[in-house]
Amino acid sequence: MDLRKLTELLRATIDPALQKQAEEQLNQ
Repeated sequence: MDLRKLTELLRATIDPALQKQAEEQLNQ
């Protein structure tokens, strides 16, 4: 997992609209 992905995931956890998408990414 690269830094850019981690940054996107961290941002997604802050933004409820993207939180579900972040969870799906983590489950992969």
